[in-house]
Amino acid sequence: MIAQSTVEDYLQRLASREATPGGGAAGGLHLAQGAALLSMVARFTNGKKYVHVQERAEDIAQQADQLRARSVTLAEQDAVVFAQVISAYQLPREDERQRSLRAQEIEQATIRAAQPQLEALQIGTQVIELAAELVRFGNRMVLSDVAAAADAARAGLGTAVVTMEINARSLATTDVVESLAQAVVQAEAVMAQADEVSAEVRKVLAA
Repeated sequence: MIAQSTVEDYLQRLASREATPGGGAAGGLHLAQGAALLSMVARFTNGKKYVHVQERAEDIAQQADQLRARSVTLAEQDAVVFAQVISAYQLPREDERQRSLRAQEIEQATIRAAQPQLEALQIGTQVIELAAELVRFGNRMVLSDVAAAADAARAGLGTAVVTMEINARSLATTDVVESLAQAVVQAEAVMAQADEVSAEVRKVLAA
């Protein structure tokens, strides 16, 4: 389980010839780090100076905590479903029946593997939206971490985009292919928003 691994253990597995964890799991942890950074900034946005926004800051911290937990779960789910795709490709294909069964299993496993990436889009969108809000009133002393949060979420979304495009190319189920294509467009728009958040932080800190 990724959640119970030390950082070093996880990185060693990531660097090894093991099939999982891979890029999808790493993308989930990018999102988790982004959410964690938002929680930290929100919790530093307290005291007399921030009394007028402290309730909302606490709200953001709690939402970000939930997004962090979802992201870690997402990373673990991605490792599981990717392993299922690998298993499907390893099925025998000695005759027509086996080849047909193998193709069906690959299709279904690939559809399942697409689900964590769609979830990543939802999480990443929420992280970026919270970052865009927090940059307006967050504690200036740690405001650079809002940019770090946006950049981490952007990395997670970028991984999701690549994975969704790969999955779409290998699928024959039309409605799933179309939903993945739409998700890619949405993710690219959110990634652009993440860049705007990072640029806004730099602008605020330079003023």
